[in-house]
Amino acid sequence: MLWLLAGSAAGGLIFVIFDRMLNAKGGYLRKAATAISYLSNRRKKQITQMLERLGDIEFIRSIPPEQVHSLIDFVRPVTFQPGEKLFDMGDVGDRLYFLEEGDIGLSENGEEFKTLHAGEVLGEIALVTGAPRTANAIAKTRTIAFELLKADFDRLRRLSPDLDAAIIRITNQRLEDLQDRRIETTQAAQHWASAAKNNIGHMGVPTQEEIHEAAKEHGGAPMSIWLGTVLDSIPESFVLG
Repeated sequence: MLWLLAGSAAGGLIFVIFDRMLNAKGGYLRKAATAISYLSNRRKKQITQMLERLGDIEFIRSIPPEQVHSLIDFVRPVTFQPGEKLFDMGDVGDRLYFLEEGDIGLSENGEEFKTLHAGEVLGEIALVTGAPRTANAIAKTRTIAFELLKADFDRLRRLSPDLDAAIIRITNQRLEDLQDRRIETTQAAQHWASAAKNNIGHMGVPTQEEIHEAAKEHGGAPMSIWLGTVLDSIPESFVLG
């Protein structure tokens, strides 16, 4: 019995190790169950990483953690290189940016009057008031931000009164040319991300498009799929035996 238990434990460990190795090479495409499990876990990991990054932005933390699904569905990460223009004065305000990293210079008539840093919001005035852009915005350093389109921005405001109040508050501060509020401590950001992560729950079944995209990443992964199928049959054969 001891040898049987030891062998079962060792076999289970070997199975898990080889299963993960093959999945990393596309072996999860061998059947629907493994594809759903692998892609769901990968999506949840990606969302968790996004929440941790978003949690560093004080303005974003105005959204209650239980409403985080709405935010994740709408924002997308974007990157700007030094000297790249985000928008010009007078442009239609069709999106805003939550700055995660880098510096954005705001200028008027060729003269810079303000620099926005990580944790701040850019472009909310045009979205709230409907007025054209009030300044030129150019990346001073490599900048990473989260982009939110106007249609999604308006939808989020309707879904979250707390977010709507925060938007009005920060817009009034910007319009009155007050100093930017201080970013809360890293601990507060981590606490928000943790609370939001706990509200993610089940991520649902991956779409057919996601499975097709995953297959393209690995070129079909025929060898990994074949080995994964063989590996799956081993514990079943032992149980039947």
